[in-house]
Amino acid sequence: MPSDLNYFSFIFNAAPNLFRLDLSFGHLLRLIEDQQICHILGQRITSLSIDKNESNSSLVNFNEEHVPIIASVFSRLRDMYVDITHLTCSTTIVSSKDSLEGSFLQSLFGQSCQQKDEVILPLSSESMLLCLLTTFKEHKFISLCVDGLFLEKIKTDTEQWLQTNTILCEQQFKAVFNIELNRLLIWM
Repeated sequence: MPSDLNYFSFIFNAAPNLFRLDLSFGHLLRLIEDQQICHILGQRITSLSIDKNESNSSLVNFNEEHVPIIASVFSRLRDMYVDITHLTCSTTIVSSKDSLEGSFLQSLFGQSCQQKDEVILPLSSESMLLCLLTTFKEHKFISLCVDGLFLEKIKTDTEQWLQTNTILCEQQFKAVFNIELNRLLIWM
C-alpha cells in the first residue's frame, strides 16, 4: 500500500462508479484515518470486504472496538464480508440466568429475544458476530458473510442460534454455515 494516501483520493475521485472495497484490515485502518478519504468512502462504498491482515503487516487486528468506527464511515453499506478467523470461539456453555457475565453481555448487546443458554465470551467469533449485527442494524444490510471459528451450535443449527441470540429475532432472514470454509452467510 502506498504511503501517500493522496494516491487513493485520486483513484476514488477518478472512479465515481466504485462501490466495492476489498482490503485487509490494516490497510482499511490507514484509509479511514484520512478525513477526505472517509468522506468519499462513506458516499460510495456499499459493499465492503475486510480481509485478515497479511502476516506481520499490522499489529492491529479487527475487533469489536473497530466496528462502530467502520459503521460510522460506511453509512451506505449493504453487503459485508469479514474474516475474523484470528478470534476464537466461545467454548463456555452454561445457564446464563444467574451469570454476571451473561447479564453483562445481554445488557451490552441488548438483542436477545429469549434467555441465553450460553455465555458468549468477549473477543470471540460469536461476540464479534453479535457486535456486527447490533452495530449495523440501521444500515439495511442485505448480506453478511463472516469467516470465523464458531460454536458447534452455530454450525449445526445456524438459523435457530441466530434467532435466539441476536437482533435477527426481530426480522426475517436466511442463514447457512459452510463447514468446509468456516463461513457463516446471512441474508436479510
